[in-house]
Amino acid sequence: MKLVFIFISFLPLSLAAQTVHLDDKKIEYKGDVILEGISQTEIFNRAKVVLQKVVQPVTDIAVNEKEQELKTIGVIRLSTSYPIIRNLCYTLKFSAKKDGYHYKIEDVSLWEKHRGEEGHFISPKDIVDKLDDPGVTTVEAEHTLNSIDLNLQKILTLIKNKIKE
Repeated sequence: MKLVFIFISFLPLSLAAQTVHLDDKKIEYKGDVILEGISQTEIFNRAKVVLQKVVQPVTDIAVNEKEQELKTIGVIRLSTSYPIIRNLCYTLKFSAKKDGYHYKIEDVSLWEKHRGEEGHFISPKDIVDKLDDPGVTTVEAEHTLNSIDLNLQKILTLIKNKIKE
């Protein structure tokens, strides 16, 4: 009984430790990565290959050779219980810069389908709003946001490591 009380006491702290990057209830990741010793052109050329492998885009990668920018839409299948199919959809923008690159992940949404039913999109705002509701929906929303964060951080880390190779 004492253990349950301790767990319940720390539950608000775990919910406050959300690591997903929110901007006006939209999930957005952006930043600059420094890669010394690799030219801007080489970073751009490597990124074209890396994004094709890591992001596995659903559409062709939009390439702007002049500005050395790439843009693509990616989809990741999230781990869920058997009756639910949930995909994370996002847009990734990549700009090669001198001594590194700039990235931005935006337009993040979820596509969810319960087996035997029609699928639908869920906006990040809807997920974040569930954090304010007490009970099971808060725990589910927290789990979903953590899963989104984990997968997007993994994509960013893979891109950085593969470009360095």
